[in-house]
Amino acid sequence: MSYAFYKTLHLISIVILFSTYGAMIFARLLQREGEEKPRAWGMLMALHGVSLATLFVTGFGLIVKLGLSGNWPTWLWVKVGLWLVIGGVVAIIKRAKGGLLGVFFAVIALASATVYVAVHKPGPAPTPPSQAQPADEVPQP
Repeated sequence: MSYAFYKTLHLISIVILFSTYGAMIFARLLQREGEEKPRAWGMLMALHGVSLATLFVTGFGLIVKLGLSGNWPTWLWVKVGLWLVIGGVVAIIKRAKGGLLGVFFAVIALASATVYVAVHKPGPAPTPPSQAQPADEVPQP
C-alpha cells in the first residue's frame, strides 16, 4: 500500500477518534442520574476501539514507509507516548464523576501536542546506519 493510502487512513482515524471523544463527553454530560451508562455508549466504545486500532496500524505503516523502522528518532517516541495517553482518556471519561469540561480541554491539549510533534519533529535525529560507527571503533579526539 502507498504512503498516501496510509496517511489518508491515519488522518481519517484521528478525526473519528476525537469526534468519538467529543460524543462520549457530551453523552456523559447528558447522562441521567442513576443511569448506568449513556445510550449509544457501546457504539461509541466500538468507534473508539476501531479508530484507535486503525490509527495504530496505519501509524506503524507510515513508520515503515518513512524508513524509520530501525532506529526511532526522539519525536517518534514522544508521539507514540502521547498516543498511548490519548488512547487511555476513554477510561477517564467513563469513570469521571465531574470535571468533564477539564477532560475536554485536556484532550485538546494532548491533540495539539501530538500535532506539534508530528509537524516539527523536535529532538535529535537518529544517526543513519551508513554514518554510524561500529561500537569497537571509537573516534580519537
